[in-house]
Amino acid sequence: MITSGPPREQVKQQPRESNKSKPTRRFVWRAAASDDFQPVFDAVSSSPSTTTTPGQCSSSSSNCKSRCGGAPAVYVDNGWHRTHTRDDLLALLEKHIRNNLVKIGKKYYRQKRGIPQGSVVSNLLCDFFYGQHEEERLGFLREPQASAPALLMRYVDDYLLISTDRRLAERFLQVMLDGDEEFGISVAPEKTLVNFDVNIAGRHIPRLEGRQLLFCGALIDVKSLALTRDRSATSIIIDAGAGAGAGSRADRTKGKNAAVSTHDSLTVNLTRPPGQEFTRKALKAFQLQAQTMFLDTKHSSSAVVLASLFRCFAECALKTRVYYQVMQRYSSARSCSPGLLISTITAVLEYGACRVRTAPAASGVPAGFECSVTPRQVRWLGATAFRRVLSRRQSYYAPVLRWLDALLRACRPSTDREHFRLRRAVAGPINSL
Repeated sequence: MITSGPPREQVKQQPRESNKSKPTRRFVWRAAASDDFQPVFDAVSSSPSTTTTPGQCSSSSSNCKSRCGGAPAVYVDNGWHRTHTRDDLLALLEKHIRNNLVKIGKKYYRQKRGIPQGSVVSNLLCDFFYGQHEEERLGFLREPQASAPALLMRYVDDYLLISTDRRLAERFLQVMLDGDEEFGISVAPEKTLVNFDVNIAGRHIPRLEGRQLLFCGALIDVKSLALTRDRSATSIIIDAGAGAGAGSRADRTKGKNAAVSTHDSLTVNLTRPPGQEFTRKALKAFQLQAQTMFLDTKHSSSAVVLASLFRCFAECALKTRVYYQVMQRYSSARSCSPGLLISTITAVLEYGACRVRTAPAASGVPAGFECSVTPRQVRWLGATAFRRVLSRRQSYYAPVLRWLDALLRACRPSTDREHFRLRRAVAGPINSL
């Protein structure tokens, strides 16, 4: 039997002097086998980095700080459990897979082949099948006698092979295109992309045009293996010039269409305090863009990282401006003051400056990460991006633009070489390098 629905873990956060918010309650669900069940008190006390007594969590514990945000907490076992048998879970899984109904028009059809798309177990089942297929059919990629090392990556059912051995790549293509009836795997040649000319069993494989290979939302340079984010779906056009009104009519029209699509993709929460929610949305927009793999100068060149940072700030600035305009329609003038926009931009810039830190104590920085971009350069890139977005309505954002100009002067490059590198990073449309 499997016991699911663990003891609920209740965390009470004590208010600090600078934070007068009420204590928060958090409930955590866990699942464990019936013979390996561990109460919440034992889980807290047995943690190697936690030195607490049951029912208490010391604020000096690093493990507690990571879970509770550094605040003292109290763990409460509510004693609420739910038990499921193995047969019940397997029957539920079989019903979920075999009894998937699809409505087309006024008729209902039951799916006979494959698994339901978007199912909560589809990724897990794919990992089972493709993992076994890799062990039995693609083991030659890991053989020690291979002439060149190969890196095989897979996300659900999307494969990426990186190797300098042409024969190894052709053998991989042969295995995948031949398919496997035992595993039910088939690959369409028209959905395959390579960066060299090759024919497999008389079938021509499409060749990549240019140097940027798209894989799971990331662009990989096939020459240098530099990583950048794919922004073709959200094409943001910002004039290369500093002044408003620069650029052609086509650029302005395309920028307007991009703003409309951004407007449609945002959700505005009017139930919470507008200022706090506005800042949280802006930070979240930047966090989704500035992933660590795009900021590592050990893997990508500093020029690529600088350009990626600027594009992250530019997309965040556009979303921030659209959210600010929508918020003004429903909130009071006091809650949508220029000071709120300035403080939000400051929070985004400071977060970006923290993202380039390489110290082990930096939160969320993996081991081996290295970024040669300085915090001052990050602030300059962010201020430039926000200024270009907001300068389209100079009279509307006059106080904010004056503050951004002062920030740009304070963070200006100290050498001509640095000035050239930063100017090169911010030149051109946002969706290209």
